[in-house]
Amino acid sequence: MGPVSTGRIGAVKSFWWSAVPKAIALGMSFDWISDNIPFSLAVAMSAPVPVAVPFACAGAGSGLNGCGLNYYGGGLKVFLARRFGIVAEYRSYRFTTITSTFPTRREKGSAEFFGAGIVWFY
Repeated sequence: MGPVSTGRIGAVKSFWWSAVPKAIALGMSFDWISDNIPFSLAVAMSAPVPVAVPFACAGAGSGLNGCGLNYYGGGLKVFLARRFGIVAEYRSYRFTTITSTFPTRREKGSAEFFGAGIVWFY
């Protein structure tokens, strides 16, 4: 969770699967940075270091109501134990939202997100 440049508090929940252990991960993410909560698919690349792991990520997705988003960003994961740690992350979003349903009107927007949270490896 963390602040969004639009003045709201944002939340990002990501689930990652390591396609190439400690280097490349594929993931799903729920990104609540606007009025919509879109689901996105993402890819992340990490430096294969043991304790403080820098990473870069990018993704794209859409919500059930037709909203969409894409983003890029990066951050740092710091492991406090073998499978547990903390993460600080920055993401730059571009998104569309639906402002009216009849007639359907869409607005484009952008937002910057900086958040922190926990990391748990299963």
